[in-house]
Amino acid sequence: MNKNLQQISLALIALSLSGCATIFTGTTQKITVSSDQPDAEVFVNNAYKGKTPARFSVSKKGNNEVITVKKDGFISQDIATQKGFNGVAILNLINPIAWGIDLLTGAVNRVSPNEYVIKLEAKK
Repeated sequence: MNKNLQQISLALIALSLSGCATIFTGTTQKITVSSDQPDAEVFVNNAYKGKTPARFSVSKKGNNEVITVKKDGFISQDIATQKGFNGVAILNLINPIAWGIDLLTGAVNRVSPNEYVIKLEAKK
């Protein structure tokens, strides 16, 4: 009986030291970028991520990411991701440690939208 009480106590301590949004939604989020031109190159903050349609993870922490879509013969397009409040963080209730963890890891944010469709215009 005493061992069960110890295990329950350890589990409760572990849960109280973890942010809910960090546990349930993580610190990164998958987004999809597609374009009206197949095989356009996709960059996030100048780092190559693949060709359209591309699916990859972006960090929820810090500033908005800049997505650039390029293809020869077309004008490149830039779009910034938008970050907003992740409602799952409400599960932290009044636990300041959990709120702190979610704030430090970025899990308190969500990227919206999670799908971007880019229209590329032909160069003249």
